[in-house]
Order: sequence, then structure tokens, then C-alpha cells
Amino acid sequence: MKVFIVGLHKTGTTSIHYMMKRVGLRSFHWRGVGQAYHTGEFDCLSDWATGLNDPMKWEDIMNNHPECLMVLNTRPLADWVESKARHEFFRQTRNGAVPTKSEMHKWIANRRDVHRQYIERIFLNTPEQSLILNINSPGWLEKLINTIRPFYNINKQTEWWSTGFKKNITNKNIADEIISNDVRSSYNTVRDTINEIINESGYDSEELLYPDCDYDALTGHKSVYI
Repeated sequence: MKVFIVGLHKTGTTSIHYMMKRVGLRSFHWRGVGQAYHTGEFDCLSDWATGLNDPMKWEDIMNNHPECLMVLNTRPLADWVESKARHEFFRQTRNGAVPTKSEMHKWIANRRDVHRQYIERIFLNTPEQSLILNINSPGWLEKLINTIRPFYNINKQTEWWSTGFKKNITNKNIADEIISNDVRSSYNTVRDTINEIINESGYDSEELLYPDCDYDALTGHKSVYI
């Protein structure tokens, strides 16, 4: 059984990748524009949905792997935007460029519209093979492991990865060390900007996918870890 991690960037994809490798699965994590995706040699694929927003491509993948598990990893809207903003800031720290409100609005629109299209196209057609995970929910990684345990030979003793599998240095840690004082104040205003967007637009800061999402329909009324 293949495990496809279909959540957006900054929704725990790196954590899932390291955890899957820790428990013995062959895991692929997207690296670089134009990198080919070859599903045959891997058990789990994550953070590779970039460029696969065409629902027809997902349908092709589903047809080739009819027994797969589609995991939709997500997080509350405000937290996701902040994580993405800080990630983008880190990548651009030499210029001290903080993502603008306009850019953040576009991210939200993509999450609510483009991402929604292929989620509904795939999940509503195969709800019995779908799982939704809120990465802010305590124990979400362990819940994912327990879901796939029947399909893989996972040794419980090697499962307790909580202190060892993740990257030790986060983007925020690195950025805090290398940014100069004159841009640090801009870096620290990210959350204030997000709160302005939420208040001005009427978004729900705790929104996990998109407005009026029918979680039961997406997962066939199974338990959803949200």
C-alpha cells in the first residue's frame, strides 16, 4: 500500500518524511523544481504536490495505486500562514524581505480554491481511503503510524521517534541567528500582519481546510483526527 501525503507545504510534511524513514518505510520528500516523481520505488511520498494541482494527475495516480492511502495533513489557517511566512522570510533574509499582505492573501486563496479542487475530486471519490490529520492535534504522528501499522512490519520499539527524527534546527532558529537587528522588527511583525488579514477579511483563524468543509463526506464518516 502506498501512502500519499497530500497536504500543502508547511503542514508537517518534513516531520512525516523523517518519521516514515525512522520506522523503516521508503520515503520520498520533494526536493527542487522539476524533480521527477516515481512512485514505484517508494512506500510514502510527501511534499510533492507542488505542480500536481491538476486533479486529473491525481486520478491517474489513484488508478495506478488503487489500494493507496491518501493522507490530508493540515493545520489551522493562521498558524499555517505564519509558518509559511516565516519560511519565506528565512529564504530571503539576505534581502530582509518579509512576505506582504498581498502575498499572504494569495496563499489563502490557493489553499481555499486550487487545493480544495483536487482534495474534493479525489477524497469524495475514495473516502474509504482517506484520512485527515490536524498537525496541531496532540499525538497526530502516532495516530498516523497506528493507521498504517497493519500494512507494514513496524517494530513498536523503533516507533518512539519523538525526540530524534525531526530536524534539530528550525528555520526560525536559523533566522534568529543570522538576521540583523534592523530587520528583526519586520520579522517579528508577521503574526500582527496575519491578524490584520483575519480581521479585515473575516477568515476563521482556526479553519483547517476551507469554509463549509464536509469532513464526514471526505473521509466516509470515519474518525478524523482534528
